[in-house]
Amino acid sequence: MKLVSPVHAGLRSLSCVFVILACIAADKAFADDIVLAPSAASDCLTRAHGAEEKLVYPKAAFENKDGGVVKAKMVFHAADKGPRISIERNELNSDLDDAVKEYLEGYRLPCFNEKDGPVSLRQDYVFTPNDGRKVMSTSPEDEADDARKPQLTCIKSIDDWDKPYFPEAESREGAEGNFYVELSFSGADTPPDLKWIAAANNKAFRRAIEFYAGKLRMPCHEGGPVRARMLFKFMQPDGEKLMFRNMGLRDFLIAGSKIPRPVFFDLNKMACPFDLRVTYMQPYAPNVVSELETTNASRKPLIDWISNIGLAFSETQANRVLGDSFNLSIPCGSVSL
Repeated sequence: MKLVSPVHAGLRSLSCVFVILACIAADKAFADDIVLAPSAASDCLTRAHGAEEKLVYPKAAFENKDGGVVKAKMVFHAADKGPRISIERNELNSDLDDAVKEYLEGYRLPCFNEKDGPVSLRQDYVFTPNDGRKVMSTSPEDEADDARKPQLTCIKSIDDWDKPYFPEAESREGAEGNFYVELSFSGADTPPDLKWIAAANNKAFRRAIEFYAGKLRMPCHEGGPVRARMLFKFMQPDGEKLMFRNMGLRDFLIAGSKIPRPVFFDLNKMACPFDLRVTYMQPYAPNVVSELETTNASRKPLIDWISNIGLAFSETQANRVLGDSFNLSIPCGSVSL
């Protein structure tokens, strides 16, 4: 199987990706598991003025059909200076290592704060010597996230609430809505600051979430800001719910309206076929993508790519499916877009 640039079929293509079901539960407010938000460092990583925006495949390496993965680490010590770079040396052509190093020197971290100390970011670059000389990369990962993530497990409500209350007026009127928020914890005994990422147009639901968030604490907080994200769903009984079908990669791409390009993936080198679990968060945040049954490190660039794919939903549809999950079947073959 080879997937080339799919012809965009418009909204009609969406019929293959969702199904409408009837809710059978009583009206409820759901609070999904808290996940770690992307670090401030990975969010503010930018290219310096005049730096090349894209990493170019070295000509000699391409002509020799040299390819593979270059693992790199950037350590920032200032906001206006390039990082110190370390490359995990391997059997690859040194031209690839040098190309990555030169490219990474063009990054800056304008949000760097000296009181927080050095910031270390990890990133992989995948060189594929196909006809397009394409270079894929994984999303930057902040090494400090390894210490932040365990702190999420101790978040609790001081009133032992496990979810917000459902406003009575909204229950009578049949109101529904999904909300996605970012909670920033700065201490063990203080409530988090709340930032709205996605919110249905309902002030009563907002107040219910604000009240609930104000009761949350992180008693195991170890210092430094910890940003978390949480999804809230307010649902009515007997209402229609838009839900995703499980689908294959081809259908997912045909329905896509936001597909990062250019890319090339050799699925045959990823222990294909395999299934992924996708929690859809676009256009508000990257989709959450995890492996099912088996894991394979070579799938990381593909998973990061899928996390940035958005479907052709209206704003109303996007809110209705926010946080819904489906299985995505990945076949053997290749993806070349």
